Amino acid sequence: MVVGHQYKVIPGHLLARVKSVVLLVSWGAIPFGSLLAGGLLGAFAPAAAVAALTALTLLVALVATASPAVRKSPALTGV
Repeated sequence: MVVGHQYKVIPGHLLARVKSVVLLVSWGAIPFGSLLAGGLLGAFAPAAAVAALTALTLLVALVATASPAVRKSPALTGV
């Protein structure tokens, strides 16, 4: 759904540039997530580290869901 939405709202002449930035940010975040998880596991018990990462993931999901930019997207409302 995300890729379909991107194709719908990104102009064709900018699509390759936007997709390259999306991939850079999303794949570039993986090492930082691993570093964060390792740091949490080193500092806390495994159950506490998993709970902290779960809470962080839930927070990100809630913020994205509540974001007016996502909820009122022109591509989703047909405007």
